[in-house]
Amino acid sequence: QYPKKTLIDYIGEHTWDSKLYYHDDNKNVLKEIIFYGHALTLLDGLDEIVDVRQKREIVDLVKNFVAEYVHDPDFFSAFDDEMFSKILINGRYHDFVETKSPSTSGGNQILITSRIVGYQLHPLVGTSMCHYTFLLMNDSEVKKFMGKCLSSIEKKILEILLNEGINLDHKLLKTLSKRKGDVVKALLENNLELLSNPCLLSLICTFIFQSCDELNHKSRVEVYDHAVQVALRSWKSHKSNIPEIVLHNFLINLACYLHLNSPSGLIDEFDAKRLCYLTLQQQNLSDDHKILRDYANELTSLLDFNIGIFAERGLKVFGFLHLSFQDYFVAQALVKGSVEEVAKRILTITIHPRLHESLLLAFGWIAWKWPFDDYDRFCYLLVTLSTEYSIPFGTILFFDALNGIQSLPSNSVIFLALNNILDHSYYPSRTAYLISNLLKLPENIIMEWMQTNLTEEKRLSNFCQCLLQNAEKSNDKIEINQKPIPSTVYRQLWLLHDISASAELMIDRTLRILMRSIDNIPDQIFNKDLSSYLLSNDITMSNIHPLIVSVIIAVCGGICLRDQHGKIQVDFSIQQMHRQCSILAPIIEYFTNNKDSHSLKIHTPIKYYENIIQKSLPSDSSNDVVDSFIALICLRGLSQPLIYQKYDKYEALALAFNRLKQTCFYIKESFNTCIPHYDESQKISLIKSDIETIIYTFFLQSDESDEQRISFSVACAAAWKKLDLWNEIVWYNNRDNSYSNEHKKYLQYQEAFSHLIIEDNLDEMIINIHSQKELLLLLNIL
Repeated sequence: QYPKKTLIDYIGEHTWDSKLYYHDDNKNVLKEIIFYGHALTLLDGLDEIVDVRQKREIVDLVKNFVAEYVHDPDFFSAFDDEMFSKILINGRYHDFVETKSPSTSGGNQILITSRIVGYQLHPLVGTSMCHYTFLLMNDSEVKKFMGKCLSSIEKKILEILLNEGINLDHKLLKTLSKRKGDVVKALLENNLELLSNPCLLSLICTFIFQSCDELNHKSRVEVYDHAVQVALRSWKSHKSNIPEIVLHNFLINLACYLHLNSPSGLIDEFDAKRLCYLTLQQQNLSDDHKILRDYANELTSLLDFNIGIFAERGLKVFGFLHLSFQDYFVAQALVKGSVEEVAKRILTITIHPRLHESLLLAFGWIAWKWPFDDYDRFCYLLVTLSTEYSIPFGTILFFDALNGIQSLPSNSVIFLALNNILDHSYYPSRTAYLISNLLKLPENIIMEWMQTNLTEEKRLSNFCQCLLQNAEKSNDKIEINQKPIPSTVYRQLWLLHDISASAELMIDRTLRILMRSIDNIPDQIFNKDLSSYLLSNDITMSNIHPLIVSVIIAVCGGICLRDQHGKIQVDFSIQQMHRQCSILAPIIEYFTNNKDSHSLKIHTPIKYYENIIQKSLPSDSSNDVVDSFIALICLRGLSQPLIYQKYDKYEALALAFNRLKQTCFYIKESFNTCIPHYDESQKISLIKSDIETIIYTFFLQSDESDEQRISFSVACAAAWKKLDLWNEIVWYNNRDNSYSNEHKKYLQYQEAFSHLIIEDNLDEMIINIHSQKELLLLLNIL
C-alpha cells in the first residue's frame, strides 16, 4: 500500500483491530530511542507472510533497517564485513578482530523470530547475525515436564474437590495414581521422540487425566486425532440436533478459511456465523434460511463453551485454541479424494510455507489410515509426478514427513526419492537435503540403497560431495540437530572402491578427509582387529618400528599432522585409518611376538606377502595383491630393485606405486594445510628441529657405509623438493657443531643443507643418481 515506506516509518504505528494505540508523542520517543542506539527491536511473524515475493520484499526492508539503525558503539552493523588483522606472537600468526561484534552489549539490538519452514528461501545472513533453533526436549526434560505437569494438575483437582466438600477414597486415589504412572512409564519407553515436542506432551498429559487407558500414539496426527475425538464425545453429550459430521466439516472449512485468509488465525463472530451457515447449507441440513441461521448460532455457541478446540480469543473474535488443531483440519481437507487427486493436490501447494505443517499431518494421516498399497502409490506419485518447479518439492516433502509417520513405504519408492535428490542438477539442493534425510532411515535401508544405487561413478561422485559438504558445515547455515553418520555408511562406501580405479581414488580421498574431520568417532570404523590390539596393549607410533608404521600407513591410512605448541608433528591415528585391509594378520602376529628381535620378526610378514604375490596372476589387481606389494616395498625397501624384476608384468605392482604416489601427495597436502595461516618460512622453521634430529641420529650409526649415507642425504633432499620446500630459507644450521667434519662430507652433496637450494642443482643431482636408486625416494617419503 505504501511502497516508499521503510521499516522505521512503521515504528509507533502499531495497531489492534485496525486502530492505532500509540499517541504521536510516544511514536516519536520510540524513534528517538532507536536513533540514539538504546533500542531492542523485536520482529515477530516473519513466517506468517504467505506470499513468497512479499516475504522477499519484507526481508529486504529488515536488512535495510539493520544496516542503517542496528549498530554497535563503533557504528558497525551485522551486515558489515568483519575486520581482521594478523599479528606475529611467539613465532605464530594470530587473528584479531578490530571491532566488537554487534551481538555484544551496547548499541541497538534486534531479535527476529520465525518458524524454520520457508525461512531458508529468504534468510537473514550476515557476518554477525547469529541463528538459534529451539531444540526438542531430551529424555530427562520430558520426565521432569510430565512429573511437574501431572502433579500440578492432580494437586489442583484435589484442592477444588476439597473446597467443594467432596472427600475421595485415598485407596482409590492411590490406585488411579499408579495407573497414571504405568501409562507414563509405557510412554517414556516407546514414544520418546513424540514426547520431545512440548505442545504434544501437554496434550498427552491432558489425555492421561481424562482416561488412564494405555496410549499407543506413534505419530503427531494420532495425538491430534485423539484430542478431536475427545472433543467430539463432549459434543455428543449435549444432544445437539446438528450431526457430528456437519460439525467436522464446519471445522475443516473454518480451518481452510483461516489458513487462506487470516494469517493471525482469527475470525470475527459475523464471519464465523456466515461460514457456519454456508457449511450447513452445503450439507443440505435444511432449505429454511431461519433454521440454518438458528443452527449456525447454536453451533458457534457450543463450539465456544464446550468443545475445547475452537473458542473466543478476544471480544467477538474467535480462533482455534492452538494452531496445530487448525493444521489438523486443513490436513483433513487435503486427504479427500482418490490417490491421484490427493497426490496432485498436495504437489500443487508444497511451495506454500504456511501449509507445510498441514501437509505433514496429511502425510501422517495417509500413512496411518490408508491401505498400504494406496499409501505406497501416493508416495510414488509424490516423488515422480512432474511439476513446473525445478526443485523436487514432492521429494523434499516426502523426507520432511518421515519423522511423523507410522510406517515407511516400499524400499523402491524410498530409493527413487533419494536418487531424485542425489541426481539433481542444482548442487546446493543436493548438499542441503541428502545426508540429513538419509539419516532418517534405518541402517539396513541405507546400506541396500548404497549397494544398489551408487554403482554409477557420477552418482557416487555426487554422494561423496554431499558427505564432504556435510562435514564442512558453515556457521551461517541453520542446522537442525542431525544424527551422526553411522559407521556402516563409511564401511559400505569403502566396499564400492572396486567399481573402477577412478572410483577408488575418489572414495580414498573422501574417506581420508572424513576421518580427519570427524570430531567424535563413536567406534572404530576400519581395521577393528588391529586397532583393538594396539589400544589394548597401549601401543603407539612412538614404540612401533618405522617399517611397520610405514606398512600400516600405506595400506590403511591414518597419518596425520598436528599442531603441537607451534610445531607441526607427524603422527599416526588409529581412528583416522580410512581403508579396510585384510592382510594385517602378520602385522598383528609381529606385535604379539615379544621374544624375537625386529630383524628376526620382520621375516614372517615379508614371507607372508611374498606368498600372496606368488600365488596371484599377473592380471590380478585385487586389493589384497596391491596391498601385499605395498607392504613388501615398505618392508624390503627399494635399494635392491632386482627383487621386484620378476614382477615387472604384474598389474598390481604398477597400482602399488600409484598408491604410494597418492600417499606422497596427501602427506604434502596435509602439510601445506595443517596450519594455513603460517607462511612457508614459518612452516619450515617449525619442523627444523625434527629434521635435524633425524639426520643427527642417522649419522651416529657407525655401521653405515658411504653409499648409504649419500643415498640418505639424497633422499632427504629429494623428499624436501617433493614437499615443495626446496626453494625456502636455510633449515639446516650447524650452530652447535653437532656434526663432525667426517659427517659433513656427506652433506656437501646436498646443497639443501647449507644454503638456499637452486632447483637446477637439485634436478642435476637427482639425475646423476643411478636410475635404480630413484625408487628409494618413495620409501623415505613414507
